[in-house]
Amino acid sequence: MVYPERMVEEQRDRDRRDRHDREREQPTREPLADRGRSDVDMGAGGEHQHRETDGAQHREWRGRGIDHPEAGAAEHDARDELADHRRNKPAAPDRKQRTCEPCQHKDRQLREHREIMPRKTTLVSVVAATRSYEAWVGRQVPLVRADVAFKHEQMALAPFPFLRSTFYRWVQLWPETCPELAKAPMVLAVGDLHTENFGTWRDTEGRLIWGINDFDEAFPMAYTNDLVRLATSARLSISAGSLVLTPRAACNAILEGYRTSLEHGGRPFVLAEEHHVLRRDASSELRDPVRFWTAMADLPPARRPRAEPVALLSRQFREGEDQRYVTRRSGLGSLGHPRIVAIAEHAGGWIAREVKELVASGAAWAAGSSGTVPIHYPTIVRRAVRCADPFLEVRSRWVLRRLAPDCSRIEFTVARLPVDQTDLLRAMGAETANVHIGSGPRRIAAVSADLASLSPDWLKVASRAMERATIADYVEWQRSQRI
Repeated sequence: MVYPERMVEEQRDRDRRDRHDREREQPTREPLADRGRSDVDMGAGGEHQHRETDGAQHREWRGRGIDHPEAGAAEHDARDELADHRRNKPAAPDRKQRTCEPCQHKDRQLREHREIMPRKTTLVSVVAATRSYEAWVGRQVPLVRADVAFKHEQMALAPFPFLRSTFYRWVQLWPETCPELAKAPMVLAVGDLHTENFGTWRDTEGRLIWGINDFDEAFPMAYTNDLVRLATSARLSISAGSLVLTPRAACNAILEGYRTSLEHGGRPFVLAEEHHVLRRDASSELRDPVRFWTAMADLPPARRPRAEPVALLSRQFREGEDQRYVTRRSGLGSLGHPRIVAIAEHAGGWIAREVKELVASGAAWAAGSSGTVPIHYPTIVRRAVRCADPFLEVRSRWVLRRLAPDCSRIEFTVARLPVDQTDLLRAMGAETANVHIGSGPRRIAAVSADLASLSPDWLKVASRAMERATIADYVEWQRSQRI
């Protein structure tokens, strides 16, 4: 007679043997540029189903309880840790070495996954950090309280706008979540880099140029900061549905563009004979002049504008051209800073100029600075490999620029196909290198050497860790706004 308990035990033994066999057949690591796998699955009805190429292995981990070892832990405890990204680093002396091949494989999986397991943090809550940061900014500029309140609402909408709004929090999480990467060679970094921090302008030849268009948070940081933040924003874009790539493919594209640009010394993005994807997006209907100027005409008038920005703006117009001063909300990171726009009719058409007051980078706040550190905006723009915008100036603590339909950011509006989005992310990685190259050949040599020492999947692992830390903060912030 066969007892049910014995049958259950035999079934469990068979399941364990089958699982061990599957694990032995799986590769432990994929090459960085894996072109042999599909980045997008097309289900019934043509809908995109996103998955990472190692999804089966990830589900295997989750089935064994590795993915969420502290289920039910509070979000503020869900910080991720990257122990090490260097190749061929010896195991810790106290680690017990296993000889069984299936056990070795499981131990390797545990080591790799432990890099992004939650751990406790000594950081204050994101609510307290936001309160402290805004008080710090308020000691430098007179904040527009209505815009700050609007920013708080946007932060609670979704993880991506939360990421854009909270660079000050990122620089707290970054060295704690990715301690080894935060020690990488320093460059003059963009800081607040993400997929919506790119746009177009006209150079002195009238050519349409594409590149990074916001350097408010520029600061000396590890070069890895910009790459991980860009990749993290791509992950959040994937979750939001605006990107149809897998996280692996997105990270591969960013790194490929960055490496290639470093190797060739950088090159500006002129949207003329080349870069058809960027050029197509730059001429999309969303940048239609009629729509743009209609929206500008509807902006509310500025009430009692300060003398300093008015004096800066008035010099941009000819005598006899009557300017109308208005206010507008734009961006998220600097929302709440004083911002004034002047609009006037010029030679049969409308022109507009904007000034915005700058503050020291949020990285300076995280380091405990009083706010008297220099603003790096003009330096990073001057040194970068790019075709300059002749209308972009920094006067004292004010950044002055031209507003026009062809002088604004590019989003994932036209580039909807995987191949186009891959090209766009590759260009973003290359443009990031264009900016870093401005730090000088000695620093770039150190960057290239360090980049070659990292494991192939370092960006994928690090961006996932920062994504999880960001989402944990977002959930905490969202709950605080419901009280």
